[in-house]
Amino acid sequence: MVTAVNAFSLVPFARFVVLGVLALGLMACQTLRELELQSTRLVFSPQQEAELGMAFAEQIEEDLELVDDPVVQAWIDDVGYTLVEHSPPTAQEFTFRVVNSDQVNAFAIPGGFCYVNSGLIKLAENEAEVVAVIGHEINHVTTRHGIRSLQRAMGLDLAAQAVGGDAGTRQAVELVQAAGGMVAMRSFGREDEREADRLGVEAMYRAGWDPRAAATFFEKLRAGEQAAGASDNPFTQILSTHPTTAERIRNIREQVDGYDLTVPLRKDSEEFQEVKARLAELAPPSPEAEEAMEEVMTEED
Repeated sequence: MVTAVNAFSLVPFARFVVLGVLALGLMACQTLRELELQSTRLVFSPQQEAELGMAFAEQIEEDLELVDDPVVQAWIDDVGYTLVEHSPPTAQEFTFRVVNSDQVNAFAIPGGFCYVNSGLIKLAENEAEVVAVIGHEINHVTTRHGIRSLQRAMGLDLAAQAVGGDAGTRQAVELVQAAGGMVAMRSFGREDEREADRLGVEAMYRAGWDPRAAATFFEKLRAGEQAAGASDNPFTQILSTHPTTAERIRNIREQVDGYDLTVPLRKDSEEFQEVKARLAELAPPSPEAEEAMEEVMTEED
């Protein structure tokens, strides 16, 4: 006599197999990432990274219009340093500035210098959306993505020459400029972006912000791709330097699904809304400053 097998009895086993396969896949990805990082010998010490970042920050800030408002500065310092506290440890000391620029963008350079454009802040619906972007940029620094990207662009020999020359930081800056400058520092790979996303979302959740805002803001950027060719599209600049893919959004949503979202989480604040109001009252940035911002983000020297 043949006994029929109850299909429902196989469901728990099937789930176990699927979860096991997913776990093994994740472990394999993590192992490959660890091997990739271990195989890249960084010749730039944290101190040399800080000095190089300071030199580039001084150049950048000569041409950009930084927002000189104590309320705005207090807000971004509070957000930035709170996220740093909940991110992986780093030898870098962070500096946060808001730039008067209508371009929707943000960026960080080695050494912990983070810049957020007023255009991005004014476009965001709530504080948590901006926090997601800042957390992402912070963790490009904590993981040393920028300095790794720079070393890949320079090559090991030239990088060693940059840090070993008698002329010190000045010579290093010249060699970095020749290798692509700011663009070379931001040529992040797919795994770099995934890692910055993951650590940024984790930091904002641990700090008490609603991590769901990360996915909603990136979806907003994704939707902006439909008009990426329009001259007045506010998303054009950030999409060119921060490609937002469906995979990245899906990964963020899957990460957030693993969090306890019943705990108190904040999405907005009165301080952020005051910052938005103050930025809305600023005089428009000069054409020269906007051109300088575009060059910082896109020009290869």
